[in-house]
Amino acid sequence: MLNIFTVPVALLSFILLTGYSSSGSSADEWKLFQTHEGIEVYYRTVVEKTPSYHHEYVEFKYLNTTDQALSFSGKLDVWLGNTCRSCHVTAPSDYHFSLVLPAGQAKEGPSDSLGLYFRFMKNNLNNEQFKQVTRFEFSQLTVSAV
Repeated sequence: MLNIFTVPVALLSFILLTGYSSSGSSADEWKLFQTHEGIEVYYRTVVEKTPSYHHEYVEFKYLNTTDQALSFSGKLDVWLGNTCRSCHVTAPSDYHFSLVLPAGQAKEGPSDSLGLYFRFMKNNLNNEQFKQVTRFEFSQLTVSAV
């Protein structure tokens, strides 16, 4: 028979052995980045640190501010230093996206998708040689009623 301490002790041991820490991730507040024909695009910076990595990410949230479902598509352009990594990439690619947003609803990263338009790594804080993202913007944006 298990005593009442076995499960909590086992859970605590698992957490400590896997390196999980509730303070291993921190996120900024959502900031309005851009609006386009009834869609508000927000972003925030998230820093995640574990024993094996320390990364800074940018996450996006898309909010449909209208009373009808909208299709929202476009491309995320990302610069490393002075070079645009994605400006000349043609569709389909990881930088292109298409979302359907119900009326008054939002989708946000990273839980809704693993696409770059929801979350991308901005900086590897373990590696000074890593070329960090210096700028990002959206292009080729279109919005239409569904």
